[in-house]
Amino acid sequence: ATKSQDLEALKNAKSLATAAGPAPTRLTPDYVHIAAAQETGLSLETVSMDIQKGTSRLAEINDELFGNEERVERVQKRMARYVKEMEEAEEERVRNPKKEKAQRGKPIQSVLSLGPTGTGKTDLYLKVAAKLGMPVVKIDMTNYTQAHHGSGLIGAKPEYVGHGQPGELTGPVLKTPYVMIILDEITRAHINVIKQVVYPILDVGLIKDSEGRSISFEKAFIVGTSNAGEHLARMPRPALLELLKSGVEKEWSAKEIDAKSTNDLRIRAMEWELKTTYGWEESMVGRWGQIEVTEPHTPEVIEKIAHKQVKKLINKFSNRKITLVFTETALTALIKTYDPTKGGRSLEYAFQNLISDKVYELYIDNRVKPGEVLMLDFVKGAWDHVVTTKEQLAAAKSVGDPIAAERRARVQQALARQQQTGATQREIYFRFFDEAYMVHNAVAKALRGFGRK
Repeated sequence: ATKSQDLEALKNAKSLATAAGPAPTRLTPDYVHIAAAQETGLSLETVSMDIQKGTSRLAEINDELFGNEERVERVQKRMARYVKEMEEAEEERVRNPKKEKAQRGKPIQSVLSLGPTGTGKTDLYLKVAAKLGMPVVKIDMTNYTQAHHGSGLIGAKPEYVGHGQPGELTGPVLKTPYVMIILDEITRAHINVIKQVVYPILDVGLIKDSEGRSISFEKAFIVGTSNAGEHLARMPRPALLELLKSGVEKEWSAKEIDAKSTNDLRIRAMEWELKTTYGWEESMVGRWGQIEVTEPHTPEVIEKIAHKQVKKLINKFSNRKITLVFTETALTALIKTYDPTKGGRSLEYAFQNLISDKVYELYIDNRVKPGEVLMLDFVKGAWDHVVTTKEQLAAAKSVGDPIAAERRARVQQALARQQQTGATQREIYFRFFDEAYMVHNAVAKALRGFGRK
């Protein structure tokens, strides 16, 4: 039986009818899974999956979000612990439904993710939640820049506008205790909002909403993200050592600082930044279970991001029976649009505005049709394109293959007739170059060599 069939069988099992009643004498895994799904609001597939196999699926994120391999590995371990503790808590609840609830504690997991913008701080956890079927509450903390804005998170007080409506933070948790909460751009919230709302949640896992109800966050997975200290994420190890030895670090000796890993040094420098620049107290920094730092994209990661964008567009138009070809110069030009201050988003914006929109414009205007080939190039500082057919482009050539001498002569003869025919240089190139399928830099080299110097 397939996994989906097994789950369907579980849903129809007799234990489902008794899940709301007293537990059976012999507590079966099926019973626990169904009861846990009902209690937590998570899918039955999520609560019934093997922990190791389930969290190992998170490694797939490395193919979607580049440059986060170490973070993904750490998140796998955190999520394995989270799912295990959830499973044990629900099994205990089912075994002893009348047992008085133990004193509430801190959230199962809390992570503060710091680093440059566009490096996947938020996307990673959104993808983790999607892989595991977890509900997500994502809150833009830039909406809470004033001291009195905290009421938006827990609900407005009586006699205030909005009273009776659930808080943006407490409302969802009241309905679904097992939830991933992402406090995006947390350092941009007013310090009073941090102290009055976020701090008690991290400290004791409990806060009262505007209705006076005690809302427990002990089953939540809390993530805070921020660009705070992004200059420190780019700082090389020698500079970090110098900074911490200058008096920033009070607990470690100079010898201990030298022995620390670069990641530990970076986290320590980030903690100092939170306290000195953003006014976070030591207790606030220390309440997070883990602090992680994302580093700027390497050239290899930037290239992967560019190729991912190109591949997605190629696949989309392949479904429309249109072949897209990108020259090596086009790929290089796309990679050069990367802006370190904006991270991976700069490539996405550039690809959308410079390439994707243009391709769709050609398609919508019926200037490229099914069965045709659209080549995209970057020549003399401008994006360019040519439409041809597969019949005119024959066998594929490997990158960098030299152009045969006799073919050069044929191209030169064709260029001499360019003014008479009114055809563009590249149309002539493809008309007489029907044996060469130049996908990469061979195309660009040939064009530059014939009349473009």
